[in-house]
Amino acid sequence: MSLLNNKQTQLIKHYDILLKTAERKILASFHSLNIDSFSYEGKHRYTTTYYDTPENLLTKAGILMYKTWENGSYYIKIDRISIVASNFMNKNEVFTLKIDPKDTPIVHSFYLINGISNLFSTQFSIDLEHVIKAVVPKITIEIESTLYKAFSGTGFKCNLAFEDCKYKNFETKRKNFNKELVVTFDAPGNFIPEFETFCQLLEKYCKEILPKKERRYVYAKRITQPINKENKNKVIKEKKIKDKKGIRLEDKID
Repeated sequence: MSLLNNKQTQLIKHYDILLKTAERKILASFHSLNIDSFSYEGKHRYTTTYYDTPENLLTKAGILMYKTWENGSYYIKIDRISIVASNFMNKNEVFTLKIDPKDTPIVHSFYLINGISNLFSTQFSIDLEHVIKAVVPKITIEIESTLYKAFSGTGFKCNLAFEDCKYKNFETKRKNFNKELVVTFDAPGNFIPEFETFCQLLEKYCKEILPKKERRYVYAKRITQPINKENKNKVIKEKKIKDKKGIRLEDKID
């Protein structure tokens, strides 16, 4: 176990994939995206797990705790909950703790309490030690990812993960599936403007993807909520809109 920097800035952009042709078209568009090439980085299968107490004390306090995998290692991360994502990208300070694959939050309660205290300036009315000892998995996302790295001669790099996602909500017992693209900044800070340009061009030339307007956790909660008549009608309406866009976009593919 090693404790990484308590706070690190992550620049990430999430997209829904509307058509199966998105991956092929993006990889063929590197000239339009102002990069020199894409390199294949491999396939990965992993699970992201969101934790909370049975009473949802963490999320009620604005705290998001989850275990995930990145670059061959497992981490527990603590983040602020944001209902609406940025129109361009998410900029969040995240507490990150490297762990062993089978570790759960209770094993690292001391470090996680310190992480929460450092990340949030407010004083909490809840006993964080008791809360972390009581957390259980609330939502899991089983992810099958195909990873590519984008390169530019300027030194700019970013990662593109084409993901098949299976969402499971342990409270509602509901599951849902989605295809997504995650673009992650992977270069020194002076290349942030180049990352912004890359994402703008990606959205301009690749209409088979649609920017997500909400955090992945919020999205997971929404698509696995209990079905009632109102929600069912909303799901049907969203599916019709998505199908309509897919047909229209497919007609435009060369």
